[in-house]
Amino acid sequence: MKQQRTVYTTFKEPGGERPRMIPRIGKIGLGIKVETAKGKSRPKECDYFVLDDPSCHVIVDWFLENGFLGDGDKAAQEKAEKWKAGKGGPKSLPILFTEDDPALVAPKSLERWGNGIKLCSGNGVEAQQLLIESGKTIGIDPDPIVCPCECLDTGTCKRQIRLMVMIPHVTTAGCFQIDSTSRATIGNIYTDLEQIANFAGRISWLLDPEDGEPLLSMHRVPWTSTKDKRTHHAIQIRMRNISLAKLAEYRGLAVSNLLPGGELTSWGQENLCLSCHNKPLKSGGGQVLNMAQLLLDNPNHHGPIAQKDCTSCHGVHGGENFRMLVEAFPAGFYAPFDEDRYALCFSCHEPELALDEETDTTTNFRNGKENLHYRHVNRKVKGRTCRACHNVHASRREKFITETVPFGEWQLPLNYQQTSTGGSCQPGCHRKYRYDREKPVVNVPKS
Repeated sequence: MKQQRTVYTTFKEPGGERPRMIPRIGKIGLGIKVETAKGKSRPKECDYFVLDDPSCHVIVDWFLENGFLGDGDKAAQEKAEKWKAGKGGPKSLPILFTEDDPALVAPKSLERWGNGIKLCSGNGVEAQQLLIESGKTIGIDPDPIVCPCECLDTGTCKRQIRLMVMIPHVTTAGCFQIDSTSRATIGNIYTDLEQIANFAGRISWLLDPEDGEPLLSMHRVPWTSTKDKRTHHAIQIRMRNISLAKLAEYRGLAVSNLLPGGELTSWGQENLCLSCHNKPLKSGGGQVLNMAQLLLDNPNHHGPIAQKDCTSCHGVHGGENFRMLVEAFPAGFYAPFDEDRYALCFSCHEPELALDEETDTTTNFRNGKENLHYRHVNRKVKGRTCRACHNVHASRREKFITETVPFGEWQLPLNYQQTSTGGSCQPGCHRKYRYDREKPVVNVPKS
């Protein structure tokens, strides 16, 4: 691997003159340059992290070597080359911060540029300006320039953030820099860092105490501008879900500092959640069920519930997904199939459940070799989502089969019957359909 020159990004230490130095390996981009019809180049925003700078190719190599681009075949190599050319890239990256002060790892500034030259840089109180004619810099003590000035109102001066992140799987020799003038990104980053600090006690060197993996990651997320009504892609920093027991151990706190009632191991994360979710609750999207009663009435609990780990699926403070889920999951009964729509399910379950049209191993829900998960879910129009047949929290039946299926305002009985080699269902919306793994059944719809 070619050794990259280390560049140091300097900051003035609060209360002193000695500069703080964070070694910078390179810059990760958020967009690419495209040519206009008139032959000029202009920047174009991307929905992924751009790794076309040679200093970032080591990140692409890490993705390739660890099989994230494929199994090392020709297609994986071609994808890696496209990433290195800026024609694609990851939408998330694991990160570490080397400092706890947001002003050091994500310094903000007001900057005015012209012809690729930084003409002025300020911190909202004072600024320094470059005089092109003489090459001198003015605004240095004892004659500071007031900041901001009218340039901010005219738009020639822009808010800027420089995010300095370490990508530990790639290198610990320094940080990668990401620049953005997006207000959404600036707001996201500082809000996210504040929440992470409140939750974990700090933002630097956050590693999972069990597997040593970084707890933080940065993501490109869509948002709609209120100004131009267009969809842009900001940066969001997320913290990996860990149980409260792990968090207490990680922070070195007595469990009683986190929860009432003594030891967390006897009180339980699940009981913490159920101390509120023990009755129907109103939410912006309708009503949330009495989860405590649901779990009491349905003894066959889904894996995360059985492990008393609600945060495997739900964010505890909020999120961009339906029902505060940590990954995407369709909100409705019907949804056109797309693997990304089921990111939550496929974080544990194999996606082949819905991708393989025929199988004799992936699932027992099959008619001969016909994969009935594929038949129900994988449709361009009106694909049935998981909730059509499963209660994702708990059920009286195996495989969390639900008792009823929603139809408008009604709940129709599913009438599922299991056999040793298959089963059948007969909801109110169609006749009985049977399936058998050993002797495929021909179900003829009523004419």
